[in-house]
Amino acid sequence: MPARSHSGPKARQSADPKWAAQTTEHLRDISEDIAVVSERFLHETHSATAAPEDLALFITALDRLADAARSALVVHQRSSGWSLNDLAPPLGLTADRLRKKYPPQHVITQLESRPRPRRSPAGSARSDSSFSPKNELLRPRQRLACALTLIQRRSGVTQRTLAKLMKNNPSYVSRILSGEREASWRHVRIICDACDVDPELLKPLWETASDIEPTGHEPDRYLRAYLTALHFAAGSPTPHQILASTRHAISQAELRQALDGPGVPTWPVVNHVTTALLGLPDITRPLWRSAQKNTVSTIRAEAFG
Repeated sequence: MPARSHSGPKARQSADPKWAAQTTEHLRDISEDIAVVSERFLHETHSATAAPEDLALFITALDRLADAARSALVVHQRSSGWSLNDLAPPLGLTADRLRKKYPPQHVITQLESRPRPRRSPAGSARSDSSFSPKNELLRPRQRLACALTLIQRRSGVTQRTLAKLMKNNPSYVSRILSGEREASWRHVRIICDACDVDPELLKPLWETASDIEPTGHEPDRYLRAYLTALHFAAGSPTPHQILASTRHAISQAELRQALDGPGVPTWPVVNHVTTALLGLPDITRPLWRSAQKNTVSTIRAEAFG
């Protein structure tokens, strides 16, 4: 029986499992770096003080990351033993051009020495902070820190003023706003009250960051409150921006339902919205399950009077 082929008899090329594994890891790292830089870019575009030349630096950084991802993908394709003919159309280059532009050994060397952006949240008072493990910026504690930073920056209230209200020093406040130090609910309330923001807006972020069971809401309302808090922490992107981030995998009506109700949308919708708002689906999914279960139970109870 003839062997099966995915892309014709010449699809398989010489494979290198070691390089295939390396480029897989590099692609994951690059995707995380794109998320970090994109969030900083998003926050800066919402800042009234952002200079055009600073925004241009973000664009250049994203271009470099995109090229690094392209090079890693090309080498991964070759080292996995598959033809570059499959990658040529989506990348807009011929297979021969991809082969010449991204020689494996050179690409691996470049990827190994590639500098990575620091994991400091946009607007942080300490730009030299770095965070690990991976995806730290997307975790609840950092989402809360980003939201608190936005509140503080938009209000114009200084960190020194907040420090006096907390009866502490400005460096302590700086560490809270950067996510280096855990914020207590008292800290959140002080910052929100001083900046004239309802602290209940951030309560779902604080509870998930503090690993506290959801309080004060029915499950479906809590899910919407959490997504609303993520929306704020992401810089309050418009519906058009959110839908564009999902590549229009969901409709405007589904987005509206996820954020405003009524009812609970399907998990794919909530998953897309969470990712577009720079949250972690692993955090949102238990909230969605609880909300869905509660909704089903309510419907059944109503059906039996």
